Amino acid sequence: MKNIVLGTAGHIDHGKTVLIKALTGVDTDRLKEEKERGISIDLGFAFLDLPGDVRAGIVDVPGHERFIKNMLAGTCGIDAVVMVVAANEGVMPQTREHLSVIDMLRIERGVIAVTKTDLVDPEWLELVKADVDVLKKGSVLRDAEIIPVSAVTGEGLEDLVEALGRLAAVVPERSLGGAARLPVDRVFTVEGFGTVVTGTLWSGEIGEGDRLVLLPHEAEVRVRSVQVHSRSVPRAVAGQRTAVALHGLGRTEASRGDVLATPGAYAVTHMIDARMDLVADAARPVKSRSRLRLHLGSSEILCRAVLLEKDALAPGDSQLAQIRLEAPVVTTRGDRFVLRYYSPMRVIGGGVVLDPMPGKHKARDAGILERLAVLETGTPEDRVLEILVAAGGKGEGLAEIGRKMGIETDEARLLLRGLSEENRALEIGRKLWVDRGTLDTVSGKIIEVCEDYQKKNPVRWGISKEELRTRAGVRIAPAVVERALEILVTEKQVFQKADRIRGGSEDLTLDPAKEQLRRKVVALMRQSGFSPPLVSALAEQLPGLGAKPVEFLDTMVDLGDLVKISPTLYLHADAVREARRKLSEFFAANDRVSVPEFKGLIGGASRKYTIPILEYFDVTGVTQRVGDARVAGVKSAVQDLTTKPRRGEPSGE
Repeated sequence: MKNIVLGTAGHIDHGKTVLIKALTGVDTDRLKEEKERGISIDLGFAFLDLPGDVRAGIVDVPGHERFIKNMLAGTCGIDAVVMVVAANEGVMPQTREHLSVIDMLRIERGVIAVTKTDLVDPEWLELVKADVDVLKKGSVLRDAEIIPVSAVTGEGLEDLVEALGRLAAVVPERSLGGAARLPVDRVFTVEGFGTVVTGTLWSGEIGEGDRLVLLPHEAEVRVRSVQVHSRSVPRAVAGQRTAVALHGLGRTEASRGDVLATPGAYAVTHMIDARMDLVADAARPVKSRSRLRLHLGSSEILCRAVLLEKDALAPGDSQLAQIRLEAPVVTTRGDRFVLRYYSPMRVIGGGVVLDPMPGKHKARDAGILERLAVLETGTPEDRVLEILVAAGGKGEGLAEIGRKMGIETDEARLLLRGLSEENRALEIGRKLWVDRGTLDTVSGKIIEVCEDYQKKNPVRWGISKEELRTRAGVRIAPAVVERALEILVTEKQVFQKADRIRGGSEDLTLDPAKEQLRRKVVALMRQSGFSPPLVSALAEQLPGLGAKPVEFLDTMVDLGDLVKISPTLYLHADAVREARRKLSEFFAANDRVSVPEFKGLIGGASRKYTIPILEYFDVTGVTQRVGDARVAGVKSAVQDLTTKPRRGEPSGE
């Protein structure tokens, strides 16, 4: 059975509720006050089976201007509308206001029922039909059938059902795949079931046992049971009026405007970029930063509209805007919304969400306007690329791209694969994407930083990765820097040795004086073995090291001559390799090595050398400390050596 949702619309006391009762047998006025006053105050619900094996869930909305916010909550997620106009009164203020809502939400399918025909003569009825025909011109209901009916005599009801059947046949079926999304329009408790939320299921499915999240509170809940039109069902599907009993949620923890959804599928935001429209009969222009009321889904939120093109939006006009909300809203690209004045609370316009998670913009920023134009009218591939460009060096996650696009993750993945094949986007690490232009910019920055570092540090082989990431920019994700480095190293635009990066040529060439000093240090450190002079003593023995001996010694580490054991102790690389070889042989026959045993392995060096060397091996994974002894670490084998002899190493002779 195909499922659709119909909503009523129209002025107070024009017979919406009576008409629904005549069609379905259900009185949708459920509140005591509604019975006493004879008017609808809140939303009512019923269902009607239509020709063509279609079940229509019906949302009956109040017509009184004081309850327009309830009407707006009820219109979210409806597929088609039954606009009601009483024959004895004709077109009235709320008729026009409700039609404005239908226009703003782009509910393009509907039927106009002219009710109470038993109260007027045929001539008057024709005049009312003519007024309705004029009213619908220029609106989304321009093609709607006009059906005269009387809920009292039954005249025209069969014609109305047939018209609704024709309407239902052209309503596209909603996709049952993807994430669940149910804007909550009612919350109550049922003994034995706990908290129950109801609403129109916009997308996906909800079934018993599902784990969902109530947004924007991020409350994790489990589905106890599901009902559709007061009947228990295993699963509710998109397009059905649905009641969901939830485990793990108190009555006061949910309210109208919340959204029950698949975890991680939808954005919770305080700002949206949008196309904003003002109705032609608005009482006055809307100035930038005006305080308004935004209705999206079943929620009502105060906001300010920052106009991005001009300082004011005139009646009948449209422009791009950033809407800054005073409370969080759950939304995605393509969602439509309605706007009312803060005061008086009249419907004045609406629009469509272009970016559900934007940064803050300034008015008349040409770059932002160009970007929003792409998001509004560009191809899906162009929109994805624009999202990546806006993310810049931070990159954007696959799920986040789906949320910003208003599409499922699988669809986003297909778009990204196409961009990747065209070399316009690249996947970085797991599920992180960046556009090619940004990666090229990051690559250029890396080369620039390397060249600048080498100019200022001519005796260093290259810059450390950690410092490179910092200098490249804090807004660039480490994974993006790593990917750019991989490409640059492969293309030999930069060179990498351990954790250091060098631009230009791979070899570091020292001037003759520095090369001579290097040979002296190598000779001295090789001769000293495991008991070399500490940095301070070395500087005294070799005055050429200058006031900052560590800088030159670190250069020799870069060149592979020395290994830095601690801030004050360096060893010749051969000594470190020898110590690792002896440890490897020792661990082949023993489970652990004590400090005295290690001291014996390296020829009886004193504790001021033995302890720092062991601590260095602990840090580098050669050993692992257990109490006062060491066991083999993850890099204990000789083949795991990271310090290797370098071509052209000076002999020291």
